[in-house]
Formats: sequence, C-alpha cells, structure tokens
Amino acid sequence: MAFLQQHLTIEHATRLLRAGELDDAESICRHLLKRDTRDVNAIQLRGAIALKKRDYADALKHYQRCLAIRPAEPHFLFLVGKVLALDGRYAEALKKLDKALALQPQNMHAAEYKALVHQWEGDYDAAAAVLAPYVSAGRETAGMGEVQARVDIHAGRYREAAGIAERHLAGKELDPETRHLLGHVAGSAWEKLGEYAKSFEAHTRANQAVAIPFDRGEYTNLIDGLIDVFSKKFIAEKSRHGNRSELPVFIAGMPRSGTTLVEQIIDAHPNAHGAGELREIEETAAKLQRVIDSSEPWPRSALDLDPQDVTRLAGQYLDAARRIARNAKRVVNKSLENYRTLGLVAVLFPRATIIHCHRDPRDTCISCYTSGILPRPHPYICDLGDLGFAYGQYERLMAHWKQALPIKILDVRYETLVDDLDGETRRIIDFCGLPWDDRCLQFHASGRTVRTASYEQVRQPIYRSSIGRYKGFEQHIAPLLEALG
Repeated sequence: MAFLQQHLTIEHATRLLRAGELDDAESICRHLLKRDTRDVNAIQLRGAIALKKRDYADALKHYQRCLAIRPAEPHFLFLVGKVLALDGRYAEALKKLDKALALQPQNMHAAEYKALVHQWEGDYDAAAAVLAPYVSAGRETAGMGEVQARVDIHAGRYREAAGIAERHLAGKELDPETRHLLGHVAGSAWEKLGEYAKSFEAHTRANQAVAIPFDRGEYTNLIDGLIDVFSKKFIAEKSRHGNRSELPVFIAGMPRSGTTLVEQIIDAHPNAHGAGELREIEETAAKLQRVIDSSEPWPRSALDLDPQDVTRLAGQYLDAARRIARNAKRVVNKSLENYRTLGLVAVLFPRATIIHCHRDPRDTCISCYTSGILPRPHPYICDLGDLGFAYGQYERLMAHWKQALPIKILDVRYETLVDDLDGETRRIIDFCGLPWDDRCLQFHASGRTVRTASYEQVRQPIYRSSIGRYKGFEQHIAPLLEALG
C-alpha cells in the first residue's frame, strides 16, 4: 500500500474512532496489520480503541507492542503508563512515566499524567511538586490546571482553585471532555466558597460541553420492555437453568447513591473483593441478540434464551470474576447500569446477592449533575429535567424487580448508613453471608484503588456533609424538583 493511501486510511480509522464507530476502526487496523505486522500507527490505534472500550488489558497489550518496536519512544512509554494508571497499577505507571520524562523532560502529557496519578493515590503534595515548575511559569496545560485546582481544593485554597480552572475555561481551544472536567472542578470550588450561583453556572456549562440527546419516550419504552419481558413467571422459569454460585454480589442504584461506599465496605472484608464497575452483564445484554441469534433486540432477545445459553453466559461471567479475584468468596460488581439488568442477573444467578443503594432523590440528582460523570451511558445526566424524569423511571423499575425477582434485595439507605455505620455495616456483611470482620468499619484505610467519581470520598471516614446538599442549589433546580414531583 502506498504511503499516502496508508496515511489516509489511518486518518479515516482515527475519525471513525472519534465518531464512536469502534468496530469499523478496528477492522481497518486489522487490514493494515495484515500488510505490515509492525505498523505502529495501526497498533497504537488498536490500543486507543481498546481504551475507549475500557478494556485496559487489551489496550496495554497493544501499547506494549508499540514499545517493543520502539523502546526509546517517550510517547509509547507515556501510553503504557497511562493505561497502567487507569487500571489502578500506580507504582508501575509512575515508573513508565518517569522513564518517558527522563528521555523527554518537557513531555507535558507524561508530566500531567504523573501529577494525576499522585492525585488518584491521594498524595496531593507529590502532585503539586510535579506541577510546580509549570504552574509557577504559567505554562501548565488545561489538564494540569484541573489537577492543580483539585490540589488547591484539597488544601482549602478554594479561590485559587476557582481562579486557575476559570482561567483555562476562558480558552477557546479546549476539547469537550477537558472543558467538562474543568467546569466541574470550578463548580466544586465555588460551592466550597458558598457562591452557589457561580457554582451552578459552572456545573451547567460543564454539562453543556458534553451533553448528548436524551429521548424520554425511548427511555420509557426501554423500562416498559424490561418490565414486560422479565416478569415474575419468566424469571422463575429461566432461572431454573442458572448457575447456583454465591460468588456474585451486585450493587444496584442510581449514580451517586452510595454504591461505591457500600462496595468499599464489603471489599474491606478479607473474603470479598470489590471489582468496581464490571460491565460484563450489560455487555452481555447489549450483544445478546447476536450472541444467541435472536430476531429481537434487547430486552426482547431474552425471550429466546435457552438453557444452554443461560449456562454458558453465567459461566463466562464467573470466569471473568474469578480472573479478577481468584480466592475471594464474594466478588462485588457495582456497575451503575446494574439496576437495569437485574432481571438478567436473576436468570443467570438465582443465588446472587443483590444490594440496592438509595438516598434522598434531590441529593442523588444534584450530585449526578455536579460530579463530572460523562453522559454515556447516562444521557439524562446533563439536564435537570431529564435527571428527574430518569429517576422516576429508575424507581418504577426497582419497584418491579422487588416483586418479580425470586432473590431478596437488601435496601441500604445512604442517610441511615451514615447515621448508624456499625449497625448498617453488620447488616450488609451478614446479608452477603460473610462472618463479621472489624476491618469493614475501617473501609477508608484499606488503601484500595477506586477509579470512580467517589475516589476521594472513600478514603475518608464517613461524613454527613453531603446530606441535604441540594439545599444550597435549591433556587436553581426548579426543573429537577418539578420532575421529581
């Protein structure tokens, strides 16, 4: 293939990646690699595709292959370090980033990510030290500015945090995701200063930067379909062929309802492992039509499940869970889409543990709106009216699961957990069928890696400050309050 044609093909695959057409982009890369197995541009793009899918193991494989071909390339060292960091392997990530910086001291990407890794570790002093030469000279990137703002917030320098975030937000060349992150950190700083109007405006601008369409009718039809297909009779019939393992624990609830906190509590038990937001169940649902050769899309494709399908799909999930935690007796999945897939969970695992987290809907929704969660797969999250509407649909679906599922669901209310940590923690651990262990009350000291919007909170002892948080924004959230009724 001529160089020009190859270059244009790589560019086309890159455009497909940016447009979310991942399978088509992957196909082009495979075609190029058949012609040249050492085409680092195609290999790197395959890593980027895997990263977009949050398949860190696959992304790491491709980036390490690039590094094997060009071992002294700082950019490939940075990419390997980035994926290791996203996978929670911070020490390994820092080694790669340091090597990239040793070869190329002005590698801004590597310096930015090194600071970010230190922040994720909770080492704000180390993050500040990495950023200091850039910030003092006014040369920091927007990504560095976001990390510095979080460092400032942690240190109580709220006005400085707002200042650096707003300065970068005034630039016109920001990509939407960076504008989104910076806007939310600016909003957090203004909220700490008690300037709720400025905070709300910053969060709103952040959400507008990444908002995607949300069709209320389509979402209602999805919930209707789940309720119609996964009836009590259907689940009872299909679950007879499910796997009887008690390994899986599923935490369900709206984003920002306390799911990470409950997962952290269970993970602190020596016989349990918190696997984070495992996406295997929702990916199974999304691909079910093709996997079982059904003529119907999800959720009606579930009607065509036969006993062999149920056995095979349950086995695949258990294999994935055991790869993550080989010796655990319970593996916790807190995917934020779990509340939409509990019917399939009950079919595959009729003896699974299901815990439902919920809190004041006003606090839940305002926390969703201000937390920096990207709108995929939660397209309602950037609009207050849509948030309130989606919350109503979530409540409708949870009410259905509680009467249709043959599995008992444990309700954990965030406010009750905060007020009675000891009693609620014992209730959670007992419900999981585990013996009591005092370490569960010290969940914040476990040193575990958490890469969700709650990563800072779970390192702290439990606190009450987020209860009633919506009150500071009350005059700005009329569409939410109206939608919630």
